Amino acid sequence: MNLVSGLRARAALMLILGFLMTVVILLPSSAAAGERSILGAPAGDDGRRGPQEARATVVFRAVAAANAQRACAVGNDGVIYSTLNGGKTWRKRVSPVSSDLVDVCYASPSRVWAVSTYPHTAGGMACAVIYSTDGGRKWQLFTRGHMSLLSVDFLSRYYGFVGGDAVYRITGAGNAWTWVATAPTGFATIDFVDRSRGWAIAGIEGVFRTDTGGRTWQSQGNYAPELWDLSMLDRSYGWITGGPHESSDPLRTALLRTRNGGRTWVDTNRGFVKNGRYLYAIACANRSVTWAVGRGGSRGYIYKTGNGGRTWKLQRSVPVALDDVCCVSRKIAWTVGGKRIYKTTNGTRWFRQK
Repeated sequence: MNLVSGLRARAALMLILGFLMTVVILLPSSAAAGERSILGAPAGDDGRRGPQEARATVVFRAVAAANAQRACAVGNDGVIYSTLNGGKTWRKRVSPVSSDLVDVCYASPSRVWAVSTYPHTAGGMACAVIYSTDGGRKWQLFTRGHMSLLSVDFLSRYYGFVGGDAVYRITGAGNAWTWVATAPTGFATIDFVDRSRGWAIAGIEGVFRTDTGGRTWQSQGNYAPELWDLSMLDRSYGWITGGPHESSDPLRTALLRTRNGGRTWVDTNRGFVKNGRYLYAIACANRSVTWAVGRGGSRGYIYKTGNGGRTWKLQRSVPVALDDVCCVSRKIAWTVGGKRIYKTTNGTRWFRQK
């Protein structure tokens, strides 16, 4: 996902508040009218747009899958679609927010979380966190906050993290949130492989790693003008995609691989991706298979490596820019962009799902 940077002054304030109130119990949106929002947004402010502000065209921003049958795509104006049968049918779901949803994650085949970020009425950024307990059919507003949250990542049904201006740990049924740390520079994407080790990228500020469950973060450097997405397989192996700002000269996309927990990152794009194609999202299936998707002009592109990055191959060009990709195996993956959803079931041929 693209980075929406937090305000540094507010980040410092969050650091102070974090020491004063470490564990926060969130109230679900079905609470009484006097509901408070412990993340700082006024009750009732869920980022809803007026009718004149709503965009008529669906634009998917993120996709996630629990397995080969259950997947969910989210996007602008709170749009949510999900499938329970591998994509044979996608159903539009009723969303509790109308602000843009920027990330989605399955905690289990039944529990799904998503985050929204939007301009706060009092200035700065605000967020909304929503969830489903039935595989993505029905959704509820969980909480709101006066900060930017851009990424959600779950390790199991009842243990996960959200990140942006700050990092929170989520435990239990989701009602216990622990403030872990203020992000050093505002995180665009977080990816934990276990309860202690995780990574985050922060756009132009580079990549960071934690070995303390998010309490402390160490910079691992910056290997491109801007880092866009992150996919870690285990404690040592993973990928980052990055490159120039689109407004700059069309330099090549960087496809960065680590085999040693991020101590070094090696760019594997040795001319495989044409200049001017920006691969904004990446998903790692195993140590051999990884997909990266993005855009160049008005078209979208799907690239795959089947040999750990020694070579990359263009699998398909589509007529919409692609914003996200996810995979559940070396053969099954989804990608989204615009109002389109594509899937592969054999790791090679991609087809559009309606």
